[in-house]
Amino acid sequence: MNRNDQVVRPEEVMARYAPTDSLQSGSTNRWEALMWYWTGGLLFFLYLALLISLGLTTIRKGHLFMFVLGFFLPIFWIVGALTPSARPIGA
Repeated sequence: MNRNDQVVRPEEVMARYAPTDSLQSGSTNRWEALMWYWTGGLLFFLYLALLISLGLTTIRKGHLFMFVLGFFLPIFWIVGALTPSARPIGA
């Protein structure tokens, strides 16, 4: 077997050219990773609260079609919540 027949493994090639600290496992600080989980969780609940409130506002204003479409494209809930009521005010 000559040198051209050897199998080249990607991790060996990467280890030659990449900085050593970027390929080591555990280089990420544990607390930093935990912080991102909390940030992502809080942003998810904020997003969920906004979608629920905008969805309820959309259906309360009488935009049933936009409410249903909002389950697939949430932008319809934002538009439906910001547009005027579909029903007359005196009704």
